[in-house]
Amino acid sequence: MPKYIYKYVSAKTLLTILKDQTLKFSSPEQFNDPFEGHLFQPPIYTLGTATKFVEEKFSKLKEYFLNGTDKDNDLPLMYNIRCFMMQLAKTGAFCCTENHENILMWSHYADCHKGACLKFNTEILQKQFSDIRRVIYASGMDHLNIFENANYAIKNAMTYKALDWHYEKEIRVFNQPGIIKYDVAALEAIYLGVNFIKNIDMKIFFDAYQSDERYAKVNIMRGQIDDSAFVIHFNAHIKIGGFNENTFKKT
Repeated sequence: MPKYIYKYVSAKTLLTILKDQTLKFSSPEQFNDPFEGHLFQPPIYTLGTATKFVEEKFSKLKEYFLNGTDKDNDLPLMYNIRCFMMQLAKTGAFCCTENHENILMWSHYADCHKGACLKFNTEILQKQFSDIRRVIYASGMDHLNIFENANYAIKNAMTYKALDWHYEKEIRVFNQPGIIKYDVAALEAIYLGVNFIKNIDMKIFFDAYQSDERYAKVNIMRGQIDDSAFVIHFNAHIKIGGFNENTFKKT
């Protein structure tokens, strides 16, 4: 794992993370990739089709038990799919990346450069959330065998993506879904998008940092576009304690 991982967020989400000291772990149906959480085992099951399959087969359970027959030999598959679905529903991911300078990701995930990017110390974060994995990008689907290892199938269903997504260099932190408190010691820096100060009342921004003295160690860097290349530069580290309302004036 890299020493640091990064999370692109909107300005609103940034303030929530700072004030509440929480991270959001999303379930697969909340992701922006329609293939997320699919069970690639012929036939291919999405959460919807798997649910339908299980419901149809459960309606025949009485017949199976009374007659002692499973003509379609579906009971083992039905059981495993149901286990897969139940476990998947309990699995959430905090989606991060290795790269804080990707122009596309600033546009897609940081509200068109009006948001921010958080820098986390991976080692500190991993003390609380031990399961951190890289996303694998491939040209073909990974056909998972839920009979051999359901947990492996679940995690792979959430870490296998098409090559189209490779530019994201995604790393996922796994936990139960929901809003989870985290150790703020893991937060080392915040990069502000080039349009951040045009988007938010800076007094609200300052108040959020002053909500916890531990944020004094966090470095803040403001993004600025290069005059001659498609590059975003971030200024030298500035300690939060040195901020005042004139530090970043709107231009």
